[in-house]
Amino acid sequence: MLLAPFTLSEIRGLRPASIQSETPSLPVWLQLWAIGGILGSAMFPLFRAGEMTGWSLPFWLIAAPLINILWLKRSHGWIAIRNLGVWIFEPKKPLSRRTR
Repeated sequence: MLLAPFTLSEIRGLRPASIQSETPSLPVWLQLWAIGGILGSAMFPLFRAGEMTGWSLPFWLIAAPLINILWLKRSHGWIAIRNLGVWIFEPKKPLSRRTR
């Protein structure tokens, strides 16, 4: 179901910075699939969950592409969380007398 291979053998923290900075871009067809599924579900009641289709159609139109996008962009989320933690918990420098 996922487009990216699942590997536990490589740890991102131990890789050189030049390799870490290379992030794969999202395929255009995946973006179109997600946008089309959201718009289709919003515009056509037939595509929403119901007695005939259940939750299978909304899953494949909306949830599946969003899960793939989140999986492909998972490294960006961890970097943002780590940077936020560093910003919150780093010791604050007192202001000098000139800036007060």
